[in-house]
Amino acid sequence: MISAVIDASVAVKWFASESDSSAARRLLDVVEPFAPDWLLLEVAHVAERARRNGVLSAEQCRGVVEMLEAAVTLVSARQHVAAAQELAAERGLSVYDAIYLALALDYRLPLITADMELAAAGGVHLADFVRRL
Repeated sequence: MISAVIDASVAVKWFASESDSSAARRLLDVVEPFAPDWLLLEVAHVAERARRNGVLSAEQCRGVVEMLEAAVTLVSARQHVAAAQELAAERGLSVYDAIYLALALDYRLPLITADMELAAAGGVHLADFVRRL
C-alpha cells in the first residue's frame, strides 16, 4: 500500500455518486490516505448540504464523517498554513486548496485530487493516478 495525500474532491466521491466515484473508491484499497484535519470540515459541509437536499439521511451524514476519521490519517493543518499561503500566492490557488499541496510537499507524498486546477499546480489527477494502478 502506498501513502498519498487526498483532498476533499476525492473524499466526497467516496459517498457521492459523481464522475470518477468508482475510481476514488478504488483508492481505498491501494492508498493509505493522509489529509489535513481541514478535510473533515470540507466534506462534512458537502454531506450536510446533501442531507438538506434530501440526498443523504442524517444518519448517513454522520456516517460520512465517521468513515473519514477511520479511513484517513488526519494531520493538523495548523503547521502547514504558512506554506499553504506561500503556495497559494506562487501557484494561484486558494489557501484552502494549497493546504493539501503543502502537506503533500512536507510529507513528500503525492497529492491525489479530482480538481484540475490543483492537479495542474502540483497534484496528480485522480483519473491519471488510477490509470497507473
